Amino acid sequence: MNNDTMSAKDLRLAISSMGRQAQTLMNKGKAYEPLLLEILKYNYYSEEDQPFPTGKELQQKLGIKPATYKKQLEQIYNDLLESAWVNPKLFTFSEVEYIFYVKNFEKSVSISGHIPIKPVVGEGFEFPFFNPSLYGRQFFHVSKISHELTDTKQRIYVWLESGSYNFYEKFKKEKDEYEENERREKWIKLRAND
Repeated sequence: MNNDTMSAKDLRLAISSMGRQAQTLMNKGKAYEPLLLEILKYNYYSEEDQPFPTGKELQQKLGIKPATYKKQLEQIYNDLLESAWVNPKLFTFSEVEYIFYVKNFEKSVSISGHIPIKPVVGEGFEFPFFNPSLYGRQFFHVSKISHELTDTKQRIYVWLESGSYNFYEKFKKEKDEYEENERREKWIKLRAND
């Protein structure tokens, strides 16, 4: 894979975000192992306030030149992707965590936990225990869902808004966004042909 478009910082953070998977590259006699060992000391998903060293700091600590540093980062990244292709279980996530963002006008509450069935946009939720903190509201609908894959777990972010889901309003909003994107694409193509 050609990583010319990825900066050294992007590569370093990507490798750090795959800490569990990157550990499988250790003790294979690769020249990049000292750099990988340093990167693995810093957990991308840590909630502690631990500053990640800069590329320059890592280069000085390991005594490597900038070109070598970038080349080793690219090798680590490519080896990780190749390992994932050869061993699909490398990127298997058995832990699932749900993070709920519940909003009612300007007030909001967030909680994390686990539920047995993944929610779907438009579905309703009832949270009687949010009644006191959200102006007496306890009925919500799922307005958006997104996923984040960490090195050890899948996080599912669920945005809930008060009231019922309005399919027409959602369709109209998405239609307007689609048409705006179409206009923007046409404009870009026209400008490129000038």
